[in-house]
Amino acid sequence: MADAAGAVPFVELFQSLPLATRRRLVRRFGEDQVLAAMMGSGSLRTAQLPPPGNWGIWVILAGRGFGKTHAGAEWVHGAAAAGGKRIALVAPTLDVARAVNVPLIASNLQNRVSGA
Repeated sequence: MADAAGAVPFVELFQSLPLATRRRLVRRFGEDQVLAAMMGSGSLRTAQLPPPGNWGIWVILAGRGFGKTHAGAEWVHGAAAAGGKRIALVAPTLDVARAVNVPLIASNLQNRVSGA
């Protein structure tokens, strides 16, 4: 899905290419590099990327379907992968955190492992 500037996430652009072209790209750059480009910020539209600079907090003020959860998850994943950051799991109650956030995190981790 293109954003207002017409930018398309790398993963969607790659999927739209003919199979022969995708195979050529994988042969040229290697499977690991192509997969890495599709994960993290490569799966986000321009409007979903964090602002430039070294921010500890940022806000996405958008409606349903924008991809706030996906953008936030990729940002947190990037921060965790960089190391040296404390990350909070925030929910109104512990029960809500267990019922909503933990399964969501587990699902995102499973998607990363399976490549879904």
